[in-house]
Amino acid sequence: AKKSEPWGNEKTGFILTYRPEVGSTLKYDFTINTEMLMEVMGNEMETTSDVKARIFSKVKDVAEDGAITFGMGFDSISVTASSPQGEMSPDMSKYIGKELEVKISNKGKFLEMKNQELFPPVEGSYQSVSSYFRNFFFDLSEKSVKINDSWTSTDSYTEKVGENETNVNTSSKYTVVEKLMKDNTECLKIAFEQTSEIKGKGTQMGMDFTMDGTSKSKGEILFAYRKGYYIEVSSTGTLEATVSMTQMEIPMSGTIKTSIKLIK
Repeated sequence: AKKSEPWGNEKTGFILTYRPEVGSTLKYDFTINTEMLMEVMGNEMETTSDVKARIFSKVKDVAEDGAITFGMGFDSISVTASSPQGEMSPDMSKYIGKELEVKISNKGKFLEMKNQELFPPVEGSYQSVSSYFRNFFFDLSEKSVKINDSWTSTDSYTEKVGENETNVNTSSKYTVVEKLMKDNTECLKIAFEQTSEIKGKGTQMGMDFTMDGTSKSKGEILFAYRKGYYIEVSSTGTLEATVSMTQMEIPMSGTIKTSIKLIK
């Protein structure tokens, strides 16, 4: 009898796991484009930001239970932001080559992160840079899946940046769409939809604020199921939020586009 393959097949169902080899390094091109519109005292303000990065992901250890420890960081990263005050490109050189340790289960559940202090927030931002890596892996199905099968997952975490604290609660649904070839690699195309409830509080320019928002995104993943890693992720999403300060509410809305592509 033929020994069954660890990734399953179309008839009996695919078994999805992250299965990179210890010592291997994957590199991804990563972009995020954000456009936000906010209304301040009756005036509309538009801000845009573009993040372009090349991310490395080294496999440092695979535990007996399949949990994987990655050393992750940036080979390069640039951020351009524009607002009514003008354009700015913060110096990102301090982040390059630093290594964050990220541990996930072989199904993609986030377990722990070390060395975040090497990735302080970008000036003027209250999102930590390490959150890019926390959300880099998506949750795979616990059971074997056939084409058109779906699974769901939830995640919640709190991010603290200086005085500011953000709570994120995310629920996601994934559906296997089809099997296809991409760059000579057999992949499963997985569609996903994700909703995040975001609540924040902190201090901005000496004033206390709270934030309440919802982001919704949908996209697709090309997962190289025989190799145990993904080669492409793309998503588009919307964000609706309200920032409340003393005697003032600022409504915000925007779009977010994300693309991650394996380069080697």
